[in-house]
Amino acid sequence: LQNTRTDGGSIVSNISRTLAFGDEHPYGEVTTEETLDNITVDMLKDYYNTYFKPNVAYMVIVGDIDKDEAKNIMEQYFAEWEPGDVPTHSYPTPEPPEGNVVAFGERRGASQSNVSVTYPVYLPPGHEDAIKVSVMNGILGGGVFSGRLMTNLREDKGYTYGARSSLGTNPLVSRFTAGAEVRNEVTDSTITEILYEMDRLINNPVEQNELDIIQSFMTGQFARSLERPQTIARFALNIKRYDLPEDYYATYLKRLNDITIEDVQKTAQKYIKPENSYIVVAGNRNEVPETLKKFSMTGEVKFFDEFGRPIVEQEIIKADDDITAETVINNYLNAIGGKNNIKKIKDIKQVMKTSVQGTEITITSYKKEPNYLKVETSMNGNVLSTQLFDGEKAYIKSMMGDQTFTEGQEFEAMKMQAIMNLELEYEDYGIEKKLEGIVDINGISSYKIKITSAEGEKSYDYYDVETELKIKSETPESVSRYKDYKTVAFMGKEGKEIKLKFPHKVYQEAQQQSLELETLKIKINSGLTKEEFQM
Repeated sequence: LQNTRTDGGSIVSNISRTLAFGDEHPYGEVTTEETLDNITVDMLKDYYNTYFKPNVAYMVIVGDIDKDEAKNIMEQYFAEWEPGDVPTHSYPTPEPPEGNVVAFGERRGASQSNVSVTYPVYLPPGHEDAIKVSVMNGILGGGVFSGRLMTNLREDKGYTYGARSSLGTNPLVSRFTAGAEVRNEVTDSTITEILYEMDRLINNPVEQNELDIIQSFMTGQFARSLERPQTIARFALNIKRYDLPEDYYATYLKRLNDITIEDVQKTAQKYIKPENSYIVVAGNRNEVPETLKKFSMTGEVKFFDEFGRPIVEQEIIKADDDITAETVINNYLNAIGGKNNIKKIKDIKQVMKTSVQGTEITITSYKKEPNYLKVETSMNGNVLSTQLFDGEKAYIKSMMGDQTFTEGQEFEAMKMQAIMNLELEYEDYGIEKKLEGIVDINGISSYKIKITSAEGEKSYDYYDVETELKIKSETPESVSRYKDYKTVAFMGKEGKEIKLKFPHKVYQEAQQQSLELETLKIKINSGLTKEEFQM
């Protein structure tokens, strides 16, 4: 769930589900950290006791066993399972939108967009069109490398490594999807091509060789599936569960190979809706949304968060007249230990740990006044990468090679990061600050301060009104959340103990990564030399 905020596929999936199915349908429900936390043991017990009954269950057995032996085993293990009344539910069947709706989810700092064209479809198992739909979707982009979407977007245009479509059966409601992950600059062109291919399938008969390829592919797929016992079990279950004809699967191949070019076009005309779709994109909000308005029936782009919830413009409450950006920042500096004590930091070493796909990563940062920086990322004691600023140049050393910067965005970012106490030196670097007001950050009333660099880049810092501590920083590329401030003590020149507060946990989101960083050690004024900041 934490990774959802930076995973374009998850963002698109969540928004697509909430739009296609709606909040009145169970398929439109998206799990969030809050809804997960709301689940109790009693809820689980109640759900089990309500719905898990033998009179609504199926037992399917495939193997070297006869019916009598199977029945005896079932009686042995399940005889005491008590039947009972099980409630049934009905839901409204979602309908496609009356015209194309464009929805956007922010994938902060991303260089690529995830694109999906989707809408609900009523297509229950055993429907007379089910096999025809599979063939039609296979030609469009349903898993065959020769599919039209793949040929167009990958082979012809070079927009993506893969483009797919899907449409299957479901007892309640199914959903058509077609999409790809592409570069920001071709996001709108990708949508144009997807809609073009959908429209072409409706208005033009497919080629005979296209139909032959997908029929041959599906025939082989079906034949291979029969080698697995679980396929036999699934077929038997489906016949009983969905009241299918006893010969439904025995006649499958004949019905598949009887499908004609005309059948494919009629099926497309019935099920493909290029003008009644939800067009969902997760990408860089600074680059993409404006290019998407032309696809919307209303000319607007609707914005959603990563869990498919509509984004409501943040309510900003005016702060008291005597509160300014300067006041808020000064109060924060006092809350963590005071300006005078902060200025006594000559160098600092901080060790933090995080986990990436189950592997523990250690990040060790070194800073020395006025503007020396080194950040080492290591795994199992082996340094994977080093970022360094020596006061004049920026360096990055990694397994991908070495790079040196004397200008540009990465250079400026490392230069600012290297400054020991930037908040004490905003004016020296031409940085402007403005208090925009009080906003709610996850239930915490917070001062919102806009920071504008000398180059005009904007970012935002948020400070808890009550504790006066910084709780969040936001740039176009990333978000950092600061929690669990703890006191670190060090000795000043006079031999007097000095105490400062640092956030013990930092949550970072940037592009395709979401990291939870935990501080292991902070060491202040250990005597770092300039030589330690040389590549």
